[in-house]
Amino acid sequence: LIDGVGANGTFFGGEARGSDRIPFAYSIEAVREFQVETNAYDVTRGNYTGGLVNAVTKSGSNQFRGAGWGYRRSADFTKRDFLGREPADFTSNQFGFSLSGPIIRDRLHFFLTVDRQDRDQPVFATDVSSDSIARNTGIHPDSLARLLSILQNTYGYATAGEQGKLIQTQDETNIFARVDWQLSNRHQLAVRYNFTDLVQHNDRIATRDLL
Repeated sequence: LIDGVGANGTFFGGEARGSDRIPFAYSIEAVREFQVETNAYDVTRGNYTGGLVNAVTKSGSNQFRGAGWGYRRSADFTKRDFLGREPADFTSNQFGFSLSGPIIRDRLHFFLTVDRQDRDQPVFATDVSSDSIARNTGIHPDSLARLLSILQNTYGYATAGEQGKLIQTQDETNIFARVDWQLSNRHQLAVRYNFTDLVQHNDRIATRDLL
């Protein structure tokens, strides 16, 4: 739940609504507090079997506030694994900012956050070029070559650009805005807007981590 509204996907409950493997539906900077319920919740919490995460988003105040952040992960900051293998050539950059404050003091306030992620990592498709990979997959390079030849010559399906090392990308821009209007001592109106733009390439490639 986000501010009391269901945010689950209709097919995979763990995914955010309207998305497909989306990294995040809301910036963590937009979350004021959250609650985790794993069992024993009452009948008002329907359509949940294992657990529930209830998050409340931030709102503005009479003080102007702002924040900025940036995170970077890459192969340059990663050592070899316990088998001595070099890390994959990946990069993940995330950065953004938030701004909040009054439009009309004590009456109308705003909150805005912009969050951006750029992630690239290599994946390997139908790659049995080395002897070690061929042994672990049980696929001989000649067998794969014959299969690809049949696909191209018999069925006209060209596999150029779909083999070997491919770059998998996961780039997302998220904008969250909220306006709170104190109508009276007993009534408040809150309007929220959440925009997510996700671009993925080579997402559905089946790979194996081979020795």
